Order: sequence, then C-alpha cells, then structure tokens
Amino acid sequence: MPSRKDTTTTLVGSTLTHVKYELPPTIKSLQNGWLATFQSSAVISALFAGLEGLLLGLVKDSVGSGSESSSTGQALLAFTYIALFFSISSAMSALILTDEFGDITLRASRSEASGESTLKYDAYDEGSNQLLSRFNGGRQSWRWVMWHCKHGVHASQLFYTDLSLYYVLKGCSL
Repeated sequence: MPSRKDTTTTLVGSTLTHVKYELPPTIKSLQNGWLATFQSSAVISALFAGLEGLLLGLVKDSVGSGSESSSTGQALLAFTYIALFFSISSAMSALILTDEFGDITLRASRSEASGESTLKYDAYDEGSNQLLSRFNGGRQSWRWVMWHCKHGVHASQLFYTDLSLYYVLKGCSL
C-alpha cells in the first residue's frame, strides 16, 4: 500500500487515489463506447423532447379549438404527454449514465490504491458489462437506468411517430 508521501497518490477525502492510474486499453475502449452511446442518447432524447413540446402545442390548440372529438383529443394529448415524459426522462437517464461511466477510472484507481486487484488474469470470458463491473463501472444498480434510457428513447420515438403520422394522414400541418 502506498504511503501518503508517495508522489503518484494523493488522499482524496478518506479514499486513497492513484492519480496516474490508467485503465487497460480494452476497458478504456468499452468505457468510451458506452460514453458515446449515452451522450448520443441524451442529444437524441433532448431533440425529441423539443419536437414533442412543439407537437404538444399543436395538440392543445387542436383540442381547444374543438377540431378534434373529445375522446380523440384527450387520447392525443395523453400520448403527447407520455412521449414528452419518456424523452425528458431518457435524456436525464443518459446524462446520469454518462456521469457514472465517466467515473470508472477514478473508482478503479481507488480500488487499486486500497490494495484490491481489479484484474487477476490477462483474459476473461465475460461480457462487457461484467468486465466493466470489475472496475466499479456498469454496476448492477445502474442496469435499470440503462434499460430505461434505451427503452425510453424507443417509446418516445414510437409515440412521436404515431402522433406525426396521425396529423399527416389527417391533413394537418406540423
């Protein structure tokens, strides 16, 4: 275990951290891939949220003016709010996961500093999630957030597409 005077470590709070620690290349590649995926998901979800906000205005105007029947208008309004909810929550999930996966190097350096070995062998027959878990990334507790991020974007796209098709087929301009 390194001493406090060691130039490659520093005491952060109550956790000893190797400040010059580097992830193995394979793990770094996995981390970068997941970060790019989550950042892209956040941007796409935010764009869909903006479009759904515009669509919400159109639906409210349509329902308020009486051009839609009461039940159809209420269903369109509900679907628009659901799509907006999924877009915003997916964007937030993606941002949370971006932060989570960005901290893998820090958490792994703290594991190394505390004497825990993150890798005991040169090769592992495991999926990417299990490999990242060895470096305190991709933890089980984040699986539901990853699931929500992925499926929330798809649900949002589905609702937005359905609403857009309804307006196009009906002859309304978006």
